[in-house]
Amino acid sequence: MEKEAIISALEHFGWNEQGKTKAAQALGISRATIYRKIAKYNLLPPTAREETLTRKR
Repeated sequence: MEKEAIISALEHFGWNEQGKTKAAQALGISRATIYRKIAKYNLLPPTAREETLTRKR
């Protein structure tokens, strides 16, 4: 549930630095915390996910 909330916020605000800051604010967590959660869940922006899937084929 937490992971999905973070992904949703990042997709709404963007995966760039400003988007991560706004997503963290919307979720009521610090910017440092959102970076830790992104690393914890190994989250990647949609374009990076597509590149990863393409390489595995």
